[in-house]
Amino acid sequence: MDKNSDSSLSHTKNCRMCGKIFSHPHNTICHECLIKDEEDFQKVRLFLKEFPGSKANTVEKYTGVSRKKILKYLREERLEITENSTDFADFLKCAKCGKPIPTGVYCSECYLAFTKEINTLFSNEKDNVTPKMHIKINRKNNI
Repeated sequence: MDKNSDSSLSHTKNCRMCGKIFSHPHNTICHECLIKDEEDFQKVRLFLKEFPGSKANTVEKYTGVSRKKILKYLREERLEITENSTDFADFLKCAKCGKPIPTGVYCSECYLAFTKEINTLFSNEKDNVTPKMHIKINRKNNI
């Protein structure tokens, strides 16, 4: 078995959407489902361009794209809930504190706290770096 075929096997997985076996180092869905997902997003995008501020139920009804997918696009920050929308207050919430958010996974406060925590962890790791060691060979005695 050559090097390339071995590495492609390590990327073999089942598509999260259709279950088909495929190989890709980063994607969790196969190429066909990726194309279908992009088509669905374009349907939603075009609908919202023509009817801005539409409710999720309306978008689902006229595009055929599920609320679950619409929520996914919101989490991916490909869509955003309008500021004056009261209907969406319970639709998308911060994964940490539960506060309603217009897009993404976290509210700005939790995102900043998370970022600060990560930066602190990395700066502490950098501060705790110790020099690498090896056995010193005494050239006189070959020890």
